[in-house]
Amino acid sequence: MNDSRKGYGRVLVVDDDPDIRTVLAIGLSDAGYACEEASNGPDAIEMVKRNGYDVVFMDLLMPGLSGGETISMIKDISPKTAVVVISIVSDEESMRELFESGALVYIRKPFNMEEVVETANSLTRSKVPSP
Repeated sequence: MNDSRKGYGRVLVVDDDPDIRTVLAIGLSDAGYACEEASNGPDAIEMVKRNGYDVVFMDLLMPGLSGGETISMIKDISPKTAVVVISIVSDEESMRELFESGALVYIRKPFNMEEVVETANSLTRSKVPSP
């Protein structure tokens, strides 16, 4: 990957499936992002409170809080954090809930890692320091 496509920023990956978390975390780390993981909404909220992130990639279907509740709480804590939902859920009601809650982007599972990295790049591009 050339330097112009190299990622910059802190991301949090939230999914109850450890395999999906690992794939996303490795792919985003390889693209240059400082990446951390959480397995559910409540843990993600605590991590956002403590650490702050540029982007949160999260599933909608997890134990604990609903995806919409988790997104709303993340946005309340850190309004500038971009939330990207990566989920198999795509019904109209769920889509409305996630965007009303503050999600910016939806990526359908199964996802393409290149699309995930490009999404992270576009959401963090304005935060890249000048050379």
